[in-house]
Amino acid sequence: MKKSLLIIAAGVMAVSGYAAPSLRPHVGQQLRFGQHPLPKSVVFDSKGAVASRQQVATRADEGLSMNWSYCEGIYTAVPTNYGEYKGAVKFTADLATEYAGATLTSVSVVSPVDVNTATPNYELMVYEYQNPIKSCTVWISESLDAEPVLKAEGTLGEMGFSWNEIQLPSAYTIKKDTEFYIGYTMNIPEDSNIYALMVDGTHTPNPNGCLVYSTFSGWDDNYWPIYDAEYHWEDMGPDFGNICLRARLNGDMLPVNNVAISDKLVPAYVKPGTPFEIGTLTQNLAANLVKTLTFTMEIGDMEPQHNSVGLEYGPLEYLETSVDYMDFTCTTKGNNIPYKLYISAINGEEVNLKADAVEGFLLCIDEGYSKQPLVEEATGTWCGYCVIGYAGMEYMAENYGADGFVGVAVHSGDAMEVMEEGMAYDFFGNFVSGFPSSYFNRDQGDVYPSPEDLDYAYTDAVTVPAFAEISAQIETTDDPKVIKLTANAKFALAVENEEYKIGYTVVEDEVGPYVQTNYLSGYPDDESYGFGSKGSKVQLKYNDVARNCSAPLGVEGSLPLNMDADTEYTYEKEITLSDVKDPTKVRVAVYVINAETGLTENACVVKSPVYVGVQNISVSNEAPMAFGGKGSIHFRGGAHGASVFALDGRQVASNVSAGSLQVPAGIYIVAAEGRCVKVLVK
Repeated sequence: MKKSLLIIAAGVMAVSGYAAPSLRPHVGQQLRFGQHPLPKSVVFDSKGAVASRQQVATRADEGLSMNWSYCEGIYTAVPTNYGEYKGAVKFTADLATEYAGATLTSVSVVSPVDVNTATPNYELMVYEYQNPIKSCTVWISESLDAEPVLKAEGTLGEMGFSWNEIQLPSAYTIKKDTEFYIGYTMNIPEDSNIYALMVDGTHTPNPNGCLVYSTFSGWDDNYWPIYDAEYHWEDMGPDFGNICLRARLNGDMLPVNNVAISDKLVPAYVKPGTPFEIGTLTQNLAANLVKTLTFTMEIGDMEPQHNSVGLEYGPLEYLETSVDYMDFTCTTKGNNIPYKLYISAINGEEVNLKADAVEGFLLCIDEGYSKQPLVEEATGTWCGYCVIGYAGMEYMAENYGADGFVGVAVHSGDAMEVMEEGMAYDFFGNFVSGFPSSYFNRDQGDVYPSPEDLDYAYTDAVTVPAFAEISAQIETTDDPKVIKLTANAKFALAVENEEYKIGYTVVEDEVGPYVQTNYLSGYPDDESYGFGSKGSKVQLKYNDVARNCSAPLGVEGSLPLNMDADTEYTYEKEITLSDVKDPTKVRVAVYVINAETGLTENACVVKSPVYVGVQNISVSNEAPMAFGGKGSIHFRGGAHGASVFALDGRQVASNVSAGSLQVPAGIYIVAAEGRCVKVLVK
């Protein structure tokens, strides 16, 4: 199951869509679209983690027993073909060696759902689904093309998204180095609305966790499934995750006392001497029941701290998870204070799991500076759901632009590409989880870039004090394609032999128009940010477009290794606007990068002195500083020292002191003393 410490049970009454694979891999990593909130071809188990508490079969009366599986829990139901449908997992030779001698006595599968039977449960705020398929055959086979060595027919429950354990007629003994397959077979009635492929949604690269025998052959342009006449086995793990299938293993050789911390929530900053809360998501990877856990946290040079918890949702069987919270304290002031968090005891018995510790850094200060996060969005014109990210970034600029919102749209796979190998933002592709997605302060945990999600994440991020403060100014030069950046940074505490760097990204507004794929076409406008009434292809002009930037981790030597507290340090740089189409639409995002963590400490955005955009237009009774005439531009007194630019970015004149300037007919930009105006010359 996809899990989040922020969402314990996904009790939402919604049907959601398939997260399709990306059009292209990047830097050896298969990227995929982010999850989107509109229906396409899957139905979600709205009970979420609550359902996982009902998945556990009865333990064996004696000895160790576990529900072995690749699947971490029920997440989505996917439509299959009509007629015969099979699902299977491969128990590899390596696994067989690890579990050699154990016996396999039953197989558990999940009831399909009839999507037309969705019934709201208002008390639990979930949808419930009926299952019309009553019969299922489970089997063990040593080849997908061979007859099963064991099989059994069982009855499925009436409710969809529920586990069903089917006993085998005899135990299957796992033999060393001998691979085999565990599977099930169902028959799907013609013209039904039954979704029978149940998966955990983890989009695993594991080639053994979701083998499907059906007529499915791919996706059409709108990501609806396509079916052929021919049956075949296919690995569908990268598309959907692990299949929901479990096998009951019994034997004294099964693993014990192995619990992993699979996720954590640690505050962005803590106050010295004040207890702070940490959340953990733990998963039992062994056969024995887990009833209590002891967590140990090592912070800097402090003595290790221990905290024992009784699991909130009760004892854990194999693959079950628990979310728990505990308090620790940091007494050392500073940034980049390293910590390790690990499990030191299970059920009161000491274990050696320190090698599996999760690690990170703490910011521990009494007070800091106002925080402005750097928000970078992964997007592309080919990505049909990236219109949601487009709406999100526009919403943020409109609602938080006056507060200094720092947004950067990082394009991939289109004419505004900045993630190609060797280009400035190539590093971004190493951790992008899907399109669209967004990242705050280079943290690799992504935020879905809808207006609602961005608003929530942003308003939460700005409440955190910052260790560094950053401000910047831009000046023009004699070359219209070159600007001079001056950045000033200071820090809340003295910095000793630590590496911080200034980084920057040049962004351009009103780029295009380009043709954007729109998968929200046809949906109600109030559910699709206005894109429902538009076609499947829509022309858009793009703002916040990343053009070029500093090195991924900032400019070497831009800040000294040793700095005094609350003292301003300056960095200057001439930036060539190499990929910029219109210099009058240029802004620069400037940020302080923590070289130890790779995260940004604070950010700001500054406009080019010649910037002209919609957000600059205002109603004023003040006479313009310059106006056009026939063949010339006329300057008022306040425009002495003005610079004049043509719309293509060429600088026509600088430091104008005369009352007028003769120029050919056209539109020009006049900039002086921090103001600018468009001038029409006839």
